Amino acid sequence: MKLKYAKLNWLLTAFIFIGITLLLSNSVELRSVMGASDDPVTLFQMAESGQAEAALDIVSASAAQIGGWGAAPGDEIVFDPSLARGIRASILVIDLPPGECSLPKLARNRQECVDDYTAKQNQIRFGRSMFSTADEQGNRQPRPVFDDLLSTYIEEMGHSWQEYLYETEGRGVGPRNILTSWEEGNYWAHGWEYQVKMYVLSLDGRWLFLSVAERTELKSNICTGYANTEHYYIPAYSAPPGWPNPEGWPTTKPSSEALQDFCE
Repeated sequence: MKLKYAKLNWLLTAFIFIGITLLLSNSVELRSVMGASDDPVTLFQMAESGQAEAALDIVSASAAQIGGWGAAPGDEIVFDPSLARGIRASILVIDLPPGECSLPKLARNRQECVDDYTAKQNQIRFGRSMFSTADEQGNRQPRPVFDDLLSTYIEEMGHSWQEYLYETEGRGVGPRNILTSWEEGNYWAHGWEYQVKMYVLSLDGRWLFLSVAERTELKSNICTGYANTEHYYIPAYSAPPGWPNPEGWPTTKPSSEALQDFCE
């Protein structure tokens, strides 16, 4: 019996030692990431020299530490060098082609009917422009401040959660019950953009300190761009669970007067 207990004690000690070793290893790695420079110039240089994934890890770690902003269940954050220079990030929220694609005569004349809606469906992709912007001569330059990177990152995490909330019928937990059709995705697209851009702007001054350029671009998108909701609708689902400042996540369409006041 003494030998049996001695063996069990030895095994228990070994497991504890292994667990502590792994925990310390992960903690060292995390501290290394969090201690890395969040200087946008450094991150730009990393991205341009083949270290974009490591640069994206720094942004992800900072976002998690500052506000707990992360992807919805089942979605993966990746760096995709194939994204066009004009696209900072991309996420596919539509799962199905247009309904008329089931009709062969109509399908053959529509590009949307041959697009692949399953590949990279659960990827939140960031490109090289996540870390850069073009100057007047078209040359790539570092983004003005680190929080502009967080702005883009939070937007894409927001889109991840918007799809998840829609596909879980607002529960925000558990399996996805429905697929986002072409028609529904396009119906909500402007409202989703408005919702998440207004949320990012609501963080400015406390959680974020955006550059004038970033703030101006977000406002322009809302007032005259693709996030304008004048003829569209806002989903009623609340902010992702645990995100700070949930009252800054709009769940209703603004009145014409409120939108005009904001844009002025």
